[in-house]
Amino acid sequence: MRVLLVVDPIRDEFVRDVATAAENGLEASGHDVDVVDLVAERFPPVMSAADRRAYFTDDPLVCPQAAASAALVRSADGLVFVYPTTLSTVTPGIKGWIERTLVPGVAFTIGDQTGAKRGMSNIRRLVGIATYDDSHWDVLRHGDNGRRLIQRNVRFCGGVHTRSSWIAMYDAARAADVGRRNFLERVEREMGRL
Repeated sequence: MRVLLVVDPIRDEFVRDVATAAENGLEASGHDVDVVDLVAERFPPVMSAADRRAYFTDDPLVCPQAAASAALVRSADGLVFVYPTTLSTVTPGIKGWIERTLVPGVAFTIGDQTGAKRGMSNIRRLVGIATYDDSHWDVLRHGDNGRRLIQRNVRFCGGVHTRSSWIAMYDAARAADVGRRNFLERVEREMGRL
């Protein structure tokens, strides 16, 4: 299976370690992994005026980096997001990547009277891996908009049989080294079973 790993570590080295653990687990189980590191690639998260004008045209991918990511999405069987939760949602980089890459013609098609149709039927597995500075109860109380975005909105664009899962580390900022090591092992183990 070919898996696209989308990572936005911002300035969090632990999230980079989480992404490495996910990649190692996927590769150890024989998957081909393509990695899009939004920080390393300096992916521009803001939709430009040209992007906006082109959004509903036959060629909505104006940004070359978004076009390259869209090609990876089209060839992938699995899609994995790794990021630190900021303000109860995904990072600006992940949100920008979703908005600029998963455009009409890639993630969905817009019909006439029938509405939108799924466009990523090739995606069989969707995984979100997130770290949270808050406790599990605080996240439940405030809501987890990042999880909702990935497991509802992005999942809707996948095939009818696309399975999704979530791997979370709560209280990551206060976690001891042993807790962080255990989480990295868990990520690698679960990605190995994908």
